[in-house]
Amino acid sequence: MSFGHEQHGEHGAHAHHAPRTLPASLDAPDVLLAWRRRALVVAVVFALLTLFFAFTSEGRDHIIQIVDGSTLYEVGGVPKNGHSTGKPGEWLAPTSEGSKSILMGKGDMLVLPRGTPHKRSTEDSVTLILISPYGVMKA
Repeated sequence: MSFGHEQHGEHGAHAHHAPRTLPASLDAPDVLLAWRRRALVVAVVFALLTLFFAFTSEGRDHIIQIVDGSTLYEVGGVPKNGHSTGKPGEWLAPTSEGSKSILMGKGDMLVLPRGTPHKRSTEDSVTLILISPYGVMKA
């Protein structure tokens, strides 16, 4: 029977606590870097798409609240060169002449009555709540 520390091997009980040499490079593996690039490309594509399309939802009101981040809404004006998406009351247009720009940040809320042209542009990221009810509830 032995009390205290037992000796293991020729280096003693705490040999596994010896200083270790770090790798020369602490960069992320190439696979991770490739996925980061792909995610960035997807984010940029979606951001660019929002820059080119103004949305008009004739059949629904929109209530938007920013939870985190910021985004720019262009609201109103007259859509130019618009076309139907095939969904009832929904149109896409590359520009809207005479629109008003509204920079929204955390906690801001925007109510867009049905039929109001609007476009959202986000540079970094935004988390938002969108409430878009169909029809009107009659009491």
